Amino acid sequence: MDKHEKKYGYIIVGSAFVAYLVVAGTYYGLPVLVPVMAADLGWSATAFGGAFTILGLLLGASAPLVGKVVVRFGPRAAILMGSLLMTAALSLLSRTRAIWELYLLVIGVGLGFGLATMLPMQQLIGNWFVARRSTFLGVVLSGAGLGGMVIAPLTSSLEGALASWRPVWLVLAGLAVLPALLALFVIKNRPEDVRPRGNAAAQGHGQEADRSASGGRGGVYRSEHAWEMKMAIRTRAFWLLASAGGIMFFLLQGVMAHQVAYLVEEIGIELTVAASALGLIAGSSVLGRLGSGWLGDRIEPRLVIAGLLLLMSSSLVLLLTGGSLVTLYLYVAFFGIGYGGILVLAPGMVLNYYGPAHSAAIMGVAMLTMMFLGALGGVVVGGIRDTLGTYVPAFVLMVGLGVVGALAVFLARPPAPRVDATQ
Repeated sequence: MDKHEKKYGYIIVGSAFVAYLVVAGTYYGLPVLVPVMAADLGWSATAFGGAFTILGLLLGASAPLVGKVVVRFGPRAAILMGSLLMTAALSLLSRTRAIWELYLLVIGVGLGFGLATMLPMQQLIGNWFVARRSTFLGVVLSGAGLGGMVIAPLTSSLEGALASWRPVWLVLAGLAVLPALLALFVIKNRPEDVRPRGNAAAQGHGQEADRSASGGRGGVYRSEHAWEMKMAIRTRAFWLLASAGGIMFFLLQGVMAHQVAYLVEEIGIELTVAASALGLIAGSSVLGRLGSGWLGDRIEPRLVIAGLLLLMSSSLVLLLTGGSLVTLYLYVAFFGIGYGGILVLAPGMVLNYYGPAHSAAIMGVAMLTMMFLGALGGVVVGGIRDTLGTYVPAFVLMVGLGVVGALAVFLARPPAPRVDATQ
């Protein structure tokens, strides 16, 4: 890259960070406002809870399609489409009166969120950076945690101040316009898009120049081949990584669904403390995203992911064996850092192993597997609790699964390049 492209690369990182922060923040408005809507409109907990079930299933099932859209039209177009779709859906939520309308609009929010977040951001950073790919991916993805920490409380405060949930949806819709504006006027798909017209000799070589200059930094493997999706999903490394990521999501969903109940009912911790611990997990995940990105450019990411899964398992051991506030907050810190770091390094591994050209499509298929395994977490943990009368065996199971996931990703060595895997 020349100096102008490098400088614009930092603008790309900043713009992507802001876009992710806003989209994720507005997305986190759902669990704040939907229960208020339900109380006002007379919906049962089962009825409005179904909206979140639809949302979770949609995010996983649509990931392969979203990945193909990102590869076909580029991350800039995907962010633009996703932001506008979220803006429209959030605006219409302000006029919702029937439960079926909520379900329909949640589909719009979910598709918009998928189009504007993980997969296009992964593709965008992969197109622009090689040597510091994981670092910048960590910076961008940390926007999700900060967005939830800032915009979710703001949403609650606005609802209280306005004494109505309807105008708050319009405020969130207004915020969702910002990523669309960034996509229109600031974000570029790749370095050559910012070069002057007629500079044909330099077209297509910016990232390769960066690769040759620093692609081997820290001994981190980075493929020179642009693997297509069909070839990538035939490799052992892909399924080992997808399985390890699925185990991470299993642990995450199991904890998110049942941590508060376990702390209150079996440990005897006050509800307010248990609830605050759940929120602090999201906060500590930001540290994991930033720190793991930096490490992933210096140490092979599969080794870091293996360590983070072991950290998550260790945190659950603390949860099981400790009873003090010190061990509780150590658990919170370790668990949040673990899952936040894996959220960054899993797409980073896909970029490194298979190249950026089709990475969004490849990661989309991986996410389908990950989200499916993750969806089992809450059900399995709850089923064990109902059958045995205690959460302890379920948490022991999760400790073991974390170790299995660490072993799986440790064995996910770089796939051997094949002639038919290149463009």
